[in-house]
Amino acid sequence: MINALKEFAAAEKPFTVELDGFGAFAPRVIFIKIKEHLAVAGLHSRLRNVLLKKMEFPQGEIMNEVHPHITLATRDLSRDSFGKAWAGFENRKFTGSFTVNSLFLLKHNGRYWDIFREFAFSSSASSTF
Repeated sequence: MINALKEFAAAEKPFTVELDGFGAFAPRVIFIKIKEHLAVAGLHSRLRNVLLKKMEFPQGEIMNEVHPHITLATRDLSRDSFGKAWAGFENRKFTGSFTVNSLFLLKHNGRYWDIFREFAFSSSASSTF
């Protein structure tokens, strides 16, 4: 798996993600919206192919589609407090951006996810999507 992910990441180019506003998956998730998510969805699709073909992951264990976002609150937000929290974010303005130049393999320690390994993308110039 490590070698396949290293090879995959080395073939990817860094890209910029633009953020724009907030969204929610009621009744417990609040997130930051990704303005144009084609680059993230493309990365997901290419990685999915590697997982299915090179690493032989079972088809049903890998999501076909992805809804790129940055989660702000989920399991730590109770259903009762969701409405109050969402009222504070729903109409709030937010913009930002960041460069994606690697992917991470995470390992669960029994309580939360730890970074196990980072796989850097090609050092080629980044592109904006």
